[in-house]
Amino acid sequence: MDVVFDTAGGETYHRAFLTLKMGGLLVTAVAFPKDEASSYGVSLVETPKVAAA
Repeated sequence: MDVVFDTAGGETYHRAFLTLKMGGLLVTAVAFPKDEASSYGVSLVETPKVAAA
């Protein structure tokens, strides 16, 4: 896959790396370590945190 959108985190976040091809992009709505993304050869984008209403 070229892009994965992760809104759950945890195990879903870790499995996302296995579905991405080299150079892919992981967009996450929850904060996670960026060093893991680089070890898989993919880019990581964290979405801004929004306060609950």
